[in-house]
Amino acid sequence: MRIQLTLTLIVFMFLMNTMNGQQYMYEAVNSILHTEKSPSYVIFKHQPKALEDRVIPLKPEEGKNGYRTEAHLPFRFILRSKRKTGNLKQDNTFIPFWTYGRIFLDYGFHTRVASEVESGPILPPTNRWGIGLEKTFDLRSNGKVLDNAWSFTKEYSSTHTLDPETFHSFKTLSFFLHHYSNGQPAGVFKTDAFGNNLNRNNYLSGDFSTNFWRFTFSYHRFRPQKYHLGLIAGWQQEFGKDEWSWSFRQEQEGRYGKQRILLSGFYQFSLNKINQILFKKGEFPLGLIEEMSVRIDTEFITDFKKLDLFPYENKYPFSIHAYLDIPIRPLPALGILLHWYRGRDYLNIRYDDPISVFQFGISLELFRHTLRFGDD
Repeated sequence: MRIQLTLTLIVFMFLMNTMNGQQYMYEAVNSILHTEKSPSYVIFKHQPKALEDRVIPLKPEEGKNGYRTEAHLPFRFILRSKRKTGNLKQDNTFIPFWTYGRIFLDYGFHTRVASEVESGPILPPTNRWGIGLEKTFDLRSNGKVLDNAWSFTKEYSSTHTLDPETFHSFKTLSFFLHHYSNGQPAGVFKTDAFGNNLNRNNYLSGDFSTNFWRFTFSYHRFRPQKYHLGLIAGWQQEFGKDEWSWSFRQEQEGRYGKQRILLSGFYQFSLNKINQILFKKGEFPLGLIEEMSVRIDTEFITDFKKLDLFPYENKYPFSIHAYLDIPIRPLPALGILLHWYRGRDYLNIRYDDPISVFQFGISLELFRHTLRFGDD
């Protein structure tokens, strides 16, 4: 049932997404905000490399022979979005801080399929969901502050159409409250035949559960048809008690970490000049790939000195994701994705297994941001 729902959402991406460019400031900013969520992708066959001699060697069903595929599908549903409308009476009824604000619901699904010949077991999937608040402010063009530039109506913001020769910028403050778990029954560690703890998480049926709040600040600078630069800094705090329905498992104390610094960078750039140099107008590659993006996501566990129960001397507090995403114009939701990662395994309960991995797959982005301007 869960897989069928995921496939339905993927089909919905292709039906709903478009590659129309933005002509107005409010269109561009709203589109750029979609880049703040984590990437959505499906990865093909890959084999992570262990950074330590594992406490217990992996079994085939745990990923000893690698994985057939991996899917990470985060979604963001806007529940409430407030912009100025041009109706002064209506606009003034809202608290100024809430103008250019959004409330949204996040849901993310993440799993892997082991490369076991007979059954190809699906490892316990990640379910991550929660609510977020976002405030956009300090909207500028060529450094000049813009007023009333982001509204519901094109007529109201017609004086703030995007100029391809001008750079624009804005900032956001965001707050998230999320639950993150793998939905397994009680029991965390792998045990021997006598029930003794083997000091390694059970990757097939171990329970993982946490809650966190996160605060982020972001800065975006962009120029239509040219580039988009996004920088995000954040702080994340895990919380919860073992007796809660949505808990922070007691067994994760001294192993998982409760405080994190998050830093991300995103750079999207046009390939039009390269296309014009390499290909003649009308040739097949020209226009098929118009742009690409590079993204770096990092995490640092600040309380790593308290992780005495982590199974290795090196606590691996730092982790890094690097993505190269090349969208394909005829299928706007689809792109070519390269992904490299180093740090603790990022699939829920496997956090006690430090790895390095290079992956190839496809990106799947609903309402993908594009550098295109107007309808060209």
